[in-house]
Amino acid sequence: ALVFDNGFTTQTTADAVALFSTSHTLKRGGTAKNRPSSDADLSVTSLAQAFIDLDTDTKIESGQLVMPAKGYYLVVAPANRFNAARIIKSTLLPGESSNDINPMKDLDITIVVNPFLSDTDAWYLVPKDKDANGLLYLERRAIYQPAPMTDADTGNRLYKLRARMCWDSVDWRNT
Repeated sequence: ALVFDNGFTTQTTADAVALFSTSHTLKRGGTAKNRPSSDADLSVTSLAQAFIDLDTDTKIESGQLVMPAKGYYLVVAPANRFNAARIIKSTLLPGESSNDINPMKDLDITIVVNPFLSDTDAWYLVPKDKDANGLLYLERRAIYQPAPMTDADTGNRLYKLRARMCWDSVDWRNT
C-alpha cells in the first residue's frame, strides 16, 4: 500500500517524477501521463476515461506501439468496495434510468480491496500481467523458519520467522 500511497509524492520512477503523474518525460521528447489530468473519485465516467487513456496512450519511450493490457486489478480501499462492485458488476449502468448496458461488466477487471491504503477514495488500475505493470516485489531472503519452541511459562508454541522483502516501482507505464 505504501507504493500506492506515496505514488503521488515521494515514490519516484527512473524519470525522477512521481509514480503517478501527468508529466512523465519521454526520451524522444514530449510527456505522457498515467493518471487523470484532474483528480477524480471512482465512478463509471472516471473509470471509462482511464480505459480510454490506457487504450490510446500506446507509445513507449522509443516510439514503438504496444498493446494495452487485457486484464486489470482495480485496487480500492474498503470504503470504495461496494461502489467498485456496483460499477464493475452491474448488468445495467449504475445510477442511470436509461437501462443502457454496463460495458464495464464485460471487461476483465478484478476488484482488490486493500485495507492499508491511507486515502479512502483513491483507486488504482494495475495490469494482471506482472510483466506489464511497473510494480516490483523483490524477495531478498526467502521465509526461513527454524524449529518451533515451547514457552516454559505458558506452554504456548513459539514460531520464529525471518524474511526480507521489498516492494517498489520501476516503471510508470500501465499503472
